[in-house]
Amino acid sequence: MPSLKANILNLYLKWSLKRHPLHLMDPEKLRAGTDRMAPNTPPAGITIEKRDDAAVKGEWHRSDNAEAGNLIFYLHGGGYVFGSAKSHRAVTFALAAA
Repeated sequence: MPSLKANILNLYLKWSLKRHPLHLMDPEKLRAGTDRMAPNTPPAGITIEKRDDAAVKGEWHRSDNAEAGNLIFYLHGGGYVFGSAKSHRAVTFALAAA
């Protein structure tokens, strides 16, 4: 049985995103909508370094406690249309803190 949190999220998605066919939506508007729901401030001990100097843009999330030479390379799902580095920060902040 889905949790209360899952049910609330599903209701929100039905109200906001699912009522509009994704193939008819502008990818930039779709990304902007998911980015608004993302955390903007990293947890204590995590820093964000934006990488906008290449064809593929992204972010480095570094932990103050990270050992030199260790790296997790995370590529989010969504066909690289739905979502962005910002929209997946909850996941990448947790990975950086681990």
